[in-house]
Amino acid sequence: MNKPTHHALIVFVARGLADDVMDIARDGGATGGTIIHARGCGHHDSHSFLSFPLDTERDIVLIVLPVELTRPIAHAIAEQMQLDEPGNGFLFTLDIDQATGIAKPL
Repeated sequence: MNKPTHHALIVFVARGLADDVMDIARDGGATGGTIIHARGCGHHDSHSFLSFPLDTERDIVLIVLPVELTRPIAHAIAEQMQLDEPGNGFLFTLDIDQATGIAKPL
């Protein structure tokens, strides 16, 4: 299996903070991203996931990054958005094995 050349960086933050996340990502070399406005839903007794409230509206930021940019950008977002503080959000990355429909093939 080939090593991935790109990762998807997914960041969940409170509604209205997605532009801050994108500013940090751009400062680190990202060329763009997608912002999705969302609200959580789930079991009625479950009010948080990984210390992030599920019953509030939030923004989800999706960014496709070259592997070499992923770790530094993720670290900068986590630090500047204070994601280590409960309720401030969370992020994770996924390997991209294949992508179709973008201007520059991965």
